[in-house]
Amino acid sequence: MIQWIKSIVGHVMPNVISQGAKEADDDKGFLIDVAEGAYLAEKAGEKGALLLGMIQKGGSEMAKLQMVYNVRKKVKKQISPAYENVPDIVDEITERVVEAALADPHYKKLFG
Repeated sequence: MIQWIKSIVGHVMPNVISQGAKEADDDKGFLIDVAEGAYLAEKAGEKGALLLGMIQKGGSEMAKLQMVYNVRKKVKKQISPAYENVPDIVDEITERVVEAALADPHYKKLFG
């Protein structure tokens, strides 16, 4: 009976040893190309420097977008309910307040 089960299991999983351990297929390992690793590290450093440059250049744009968001939120909160659902009026007021905030530090402090 046990031989019959081993014969079935042996056809399904041919690398099985009777104790339940598997035979090692090819234990050659793998080689690491040191020159390629150095090249990839150099490229990663270059791409990281480019990414940091993009973040620093885009910082002012992010600050402006944050200001637009804050102004729009305050305008929607303070606008009359009659004009609340008219997005053109909210956009126009937001644009004018943002322009004023970019030009005048007093408004920038209020809406920044």
